[in-house]
Amino acid sequence: MFGMNSRTILYGFTLVELMVVLLVFSSLSMVAVPSFVEFQERQATSIKALEVKRMLEFARNIAITKNKEIKVCLATSDYRCTKENGNRLLLFHDQNTNHQWNESEYKYRDISIESLALKLSVSGGRRYMRYKPTGESKESGNILVCDKKAGSDYGRQVIVFRSGQIRLSKDDDLDGYDDKSGHSIVCD
Repeated sequence: MFGMNSRTILYGFTLVELMVVLLVFSSLSMVAVPSFVEFQERQATSIKALEVKRMLEFARNIAITKNKEIKVCLATSDYRCTKENGNRLLLFHDQNTNHQWNESEYKYRDISIESLALKLSVSGGRRYMRYKPTGESKESGNILVCDKKAGSDYGRQVIVFRSGQIRLSKDDDLDGYDDKSGHSIVCD
């Protein structure tokens, strides 16, 4: 049994120490959470840009293997090619050259882009890009991939060269310019 003379030592934290820890934790959370949300938005845009790049690479490969011209375009809900404000990215063989997909034409890919804004900039002011059976592109240009959320100005470009080469823009310092070419990649 415990006598009156025994001393029990209690270990723990005082209320003041706990309050200081909570204050430090909440301050760090206020700084870290917005940065993490911005990071997630940038990653989502980068992933979609990579998906667009892969689709263009696929278009090039199809043009070579099928030995036919393949068209890639940003399209509206009625499958008309447009430079911006489309809701899908199409890859198809445009047999009748009317710059829209018809049910009689084979559609290789159809990617929904509802959460992002894409803007197509192609040589000659065209609303599409075409790959020759040799794998070369008939047009050079880029597709700007942006998040549709207001206030988000982060974007990535998928750049297409006439040789058929495709690359992603890089903006490691987040200044809004491609690190390699110096061209602006800021979304409007």
